[in-house]
Amino acid sequence: MLFRSGDTGLNLYVDGGAGSYMFRFNGDFRRLFFLRREAAFLPYYFGPRGRALIIGPGGGQDVLYALMTGWQRVEGVEVNPQIVSLVRQYGDYNGHIFDREGVEIHVGDGRHYLEQSQHLYDLIALPLVYAEAADLVGYALLENYLFTREAFESYLEHLQPQGRLALVVHNHALMMRAVTTLADVWASRGEAAQSVLEHVLVVNGT
Repeated sequence: MLFRSGDTGLNLYVDGGAGSYMFRFNGDFRRLFFLRREAAFLPYYFGPRGRALIIGPGGGQDVLYALMTGWQRVEGVEVNPQIVSLVRQYGDYNGHIFDREGVEIHVGDGRHYLEQSQHLYDLIALPLVYAEAADLVGYALLENYLFTREAFESYLEHLQPQGRLALVVHNHALMMRAVTTLADVWASRGEAAQSVLEHVLVVNGT
């Protein structure tokens, strides 16, 4: 289902699940400059902009972030085929965001896709991915699957030396869990666990 939420875009709801936003886009990025104020925009702006992987692109907001900041290659993996179908169905509304040059969208499990990938990424982004698919597999199961120690090991193994891992989480508890798990993985690599904080930036988007 689609529900209008103002002039900027539409909220996507599939099977009564959590919403994902699809922006109105006519190809002119200048009309979307207000997105630069979003906390989730930050990881796309800094550092190398070669290849990005978005696990759970939903309505395409993070794809827009990547295109606005000049990324060369953008891969998205969406677990829900209905979302991908809706975004493509409304291509005239969203600027055919999933079919633009340099963008590849795949339907499937994001973590499995990453583990099979032969690429190293400058950015791996998880933009509230578990919220979008919660009703498909259960919130707790998907959250655990994406935030395990093994999952973080896979993310780090597929990053370029200067690559970034960007997580958008619902609350402070999930943020602390992510940092604690990262510290554990960091220690397993022979580094002091607390030194992970030298590589972590937390932004409050409220």
